[in-house]
Amino acid sequence: MYDHKEVAEAVEKFWKDNNIEEKQKDKVKDKEPFYFLDGPPYVTGEIHSGTAWNKCIKDSFIRYYRMSGINVTSRPGFDTHGLPIEVKVEHKLNFKNKQDIESYGIENFINECKKFVEHYRAVMTEQFKGFAIWMDWDNPYLTYKNSYIEKTWQSIKRAHDKELLYEGESVMPYCYRCQTTIANYELEYWDERDPSIYVKFKTSKEEPTYLVVWTTTPWTLFGNMAVAVHPDLDYVELDVEGEHLILLKSKVDELLDKIGKSGAVVKEFKGSELEGLSYENPLQQYITISPERKVVMSASLVSEESGTGLVHIAPGHGPEDFALGKEKGIEAFSPVDGTGSYTKEVKEPFTGRNVKDANVDIIKELESNGSLLFDERIVHRYAHCWRCKTPIIYLKTRQWFLAIKKIKGKMKEEMEKVVWVPNIAGERFNTLLESAPDWNISRQRFWGIPMPVWKCSSCNSIKVIGSASELPVKLDDLHRPYIDGVEFDCSCGSKMRRVPEVLDVWMDSGNAVWAAQDGSLPEVADLIIEGHDQIRGWFYSLLGSGIIYEDKVPYKTVVMHGFFVDEKGEKMSKSLGNFVPTSEIIEKYGADAFRVFSLSTNLWEDVRFVWLSLKEAKSDLAIMLNLSNFLKRHITSELPQEPSLEVEDKWMLSKINSAIEHYHKAMAEKQLAKAVRIVRTTLVEELSKRYMKVAKKRIAENNNKEAALSTIYKAVFSLLSLLAPIAPHISEHVYQRFFRNFEKEESIHLLPIAQTDAKVIDKALEEQGEEAFDIISEILMLRNEAAVKLRWPLARAYVLSKDSSKLLALKTFSHIIKALTNIKEIVNEEPREGGELVWNESKTIGIDKKITEELWQEGISNDMARRIQTVRKKKGLTEKDIVPIHIGGDEELLSALRKFEPSIKARVHASEISYDANDEDEAFMIDGRPFFVRI
Repeated sequence: MYDHKEVAEAVEKFWKDNNIEEKQKDKVKDKEPFYFLDGPPYVTGEIHSGTAWNKCIKDSFIRYYRMSGINVTSRPGFDTHGLPIEVKVEHKLNFKNKQDIESYGIENFINECKKFVEHYRAVMTEQFKGFAIWMDWDNPYLTYKNSYIEKTWQSIKRAHDKELLYEGESVMPYCYRCQTTIANYELEYWDERDPSIYVKFKTSKEEPTYLVVWTTTPWTLFGNMAVAVHPDLDYVELDVEGEHLILLKSKVDELLDKIGKSGAVVKEFKGSELEGLSYENPLQQYITISPERKVVMSASLVSEESGTGLVHIAPGHGPEDFALGKEKGIEAFSPVDGTGSYTKEVKEPFTGRNVKDANVDIIKELESNGSLLFDERIVHRYAHCWRCKTPIIYLKTRQWFLAIKKIKGKMKEEMEKVVWVPNIAGERFNTLLESAPDWNISRQRFWGIPMPVWKCSSCNSIKVIGSASELPVKLDDLHRPYIDGVEFDCSCGSKMRRVPEVLDVWMDSGNAVWAAQDGSLPEVADLIIEGHDQIRGWFYSLLGSGIIYEDKVPYKTVVMHGFFVDEKGEKMSKSLGNFVPTSEIIEKYGADAFRVFSLSTNLWEDVRFVWLSLKEAKSDLAIMLNLSNFLKRHITSELPQEPSLEVEDKWMLSKINSAIEHYHKAMAEKQLAKAVRIVRTTLVEELSKRYMKVAKKRIAENNNKEAALSTIYKAVFSLLSLLAPIAPHISEHVYQRFFRNFEKEESIHLLPIAQTDAKVIDKALEEQGEEAFDIISEILMLRNEAAVKLRWPLARAYVLSKDSSKLLALKTFSHIIKALTNIKEIVNEEPREGGELVWNESKTIGIDKKITEELWQEGISNDMARRIQTVRKKKGLTEKDIVPIHIGGDEELLSALRKFEPSIKARVHASEISYDANDEDEAFMIDGRPFFVRI
């Protein structure tokens, strides 16, 4: 294995000292720009392996495009606003809630956020550079900069001008720890253990009759305003110890089993008969309002899947409940404040209590007043805040929205123009659009782009600005709290003050196409590449912003990749103990091995991190280095002249050019992993394991050596060119050590990438080669079954076939088959008498495993030659070093060697062979006999 740290350090120094990246850009600067847009990662700390993989994917495409003569942009981005950064800073300052920030001072907090962002931007930049990522690190786009803020304000202004911006009331996911609304696509789900209770709601009927409702959120019962039933399902009145319980007929047995009682059905009816039935909230004594609560119909909210068929409706605490309330004219009562605590609309002892903490006491109250039928705990998936991990609640709030429903048709129309890789990404995106709600863009936080909306407290008129030039004062910083003090005069004579919210952080990145540039590029990105979580995130916010900003989709091609997970497919995290720092990866195997390993997985699939796979990737790269070392030993001053090629040379050059063709096709289709696997397979399997075994023997025996060396040179250099965008360090290292002497260009990255030479592609020859190597594989398996090592030559193999393609392959590649299987003769005829035959299962290929005295002598002489080569290597000798060889040992061994001395002498590069070595020299045991070597 090569020293990857030494290679990387030397190459990085060479690039920096010689300004190679800028020279590569200069070569294509006059071409039409290809707008690649980097999705900005959150600046929340050190990068992890998934973030590194993302950037390696992008860098490989960028390098490929430039080597293909395309003027691709490479400006990196950093997402610097929002809860991800705020929560980190809060932890640093040991803050517990929003009030701590306000006590500390918004200006002080904003300054801390900036410091945090700049510190970790520098950290992340250096870590990205460690993976050989070539991007414009000195000129990134940062979402907290004034220029970026103004471009985002332009989008809000255009939304207002198109009557797509509105303020309204809605029930939203809400984090009471962060005290802000959260978008549905920002929620994270995992299992929580929560109450599961069955509660009786007393109806207005004369006899004691109750509606039976089920809920996992007892805290929302204070906000109950209705009960929903399905009009077409079958319900019953069930007599249980004198009380009549109303529930779905299909749920009777389940309920009776839970409460451990028996009951009798008194009446059976459709849900529609319950419409308008009045009932009492069992917690009414603690509620300051006394609305008339009734049963309402809902076919969409009620099903037979779970519960009792009677759904507790709290319009202030559930999106579906809120929608039903609007439809039925029911008040969205929400007695909960921004801290997640009950307001004075809920009486003592619950006033001021955290709603989740109050669940236990609510259940106790229901039990004491006789309303609790059954209480248990269940484990179910529950939504959490994406940043602080607090379980969310649903809360009625007044927010600012973009009317996505008005433009949904246009969004669906435009997304059809996009090339989605893979296709399923587009299908998923289309499904998301079907149910997309209006976009809540306001957040009740501090570190974000301020809403550019001013509102008059007297007449409620609003003013929306699209740039800082519209402000009545000049501000050096457009963030809070500086922007908060800016006022406008209203036409009614009062003052307009800015609404206090900041924008949803997805609005920041959603405007990146135009906000991340200076106007010199088109406002449509040619390519974006991100993980599949961005279907609900960045891909969506870009499209929504694009339709608002300029009535079209702002990207042409989307490449979606998977996640980076551990060996078992689990998310990698420190808490699970399966997290691997990128520094450890770089230390053990280096950036190139990581890139080759991770980029070999289909982009849309998850990458499973396996140390062994990194080791294998580095081993493949070492083959490239070893091949260049081989060439360096044999080609010193001039390249071999164009020679007359052998069939294996033509086969190898055809395979190489077919690989180049398939590589470019894969890259054009954004199938990066396919391109990487093409290079690896051609390098390792075709060139190293197949062709080189024949070529080395020819070179050693000076058998059309020039043709073999010329073929190896072309093959290795072509593959090195294809490898350069994928594994840039080792590619540059190999180029500088050998190929630069002949290719002259300063860097491999300044050369055009290898292109197909169609003239040398011979598909028929390639197919014959595959047939031949299939035969070789079968013969080698038979040798293994017969326990005859490859070093022992065998007399013959039998290939019994009437297939014309196999026979042609046998004829064309017979010398290759014989050389790689160590078989003297390959015949297409029935076997002779007297052999020791071993056949494959189909009886079409067989070998004679009998080793005659002559074959033994040849095999043993080959073994002696191998031991001599071991001593040569130990002495540091190369093929060019022709030296005397001294051998000694068992006479039977020496007798065999004398018989094959001329060929052995050539193979071990000996000027002469003397038979005078003894046991004081290098000693070996061969077939139980001593053998000595001195050089």
